[in-house]
Amino acid sequence: MGTRLFVLMLVIMSLAFGVFLLDARNRAFVFGSAGYMTSGTRYGITVGDAREKAGLMLAPFGFFLGESKHGGECMTHDHPRDQQIDVYYDDSWRHGIACVISAKDRIVAIESGYASFPTF
Repeated sequence: MGTRLFVLMLVIMSLAFGVFLLDARNRAFVFGSAGYMTSGTRYGITVGDAREKAGLMLAPFGFFLGESKHGGECMTHDHPRDQQIDVYYDDSWRHGIACVISAKDRIVAIESGYASFPTF
C-alpha cells in the first residue's frame, strides 16, 4: 500500500508540474531566462531588433514597462547616457526584471532575472 501511495503522489506531482509549465511565464522562470546578453534572443527579443518590439514581446511573459532612462545602472551593468534603458517588471510571485538597452532605437543588450525567493 505504501508503494502505491508513493507512486500516486509522484504521478500527481508530475502532472501538477506539467500544468505549471504550460504557462510561458513559468517556463521562463524555471528554465533560467536570466543574465546579460549582447547577442542572441531572450523572450522572443533579438539583440538588433527595433526598441519598440521589446514591450510587445515581454507582455505575454507578464512584464510591463516600469521606467525609461538615458544611461545609468540597470541590474549589474552601467550604461552610457547615449543608450536608452527600458526597465520592465513582472510584479507577480516571480518578481522578474528585464532591462532592454538600446542605441539609436536598436536593442544592443538585454539583462533579466528573477528574485522569487528572498535572500537573507
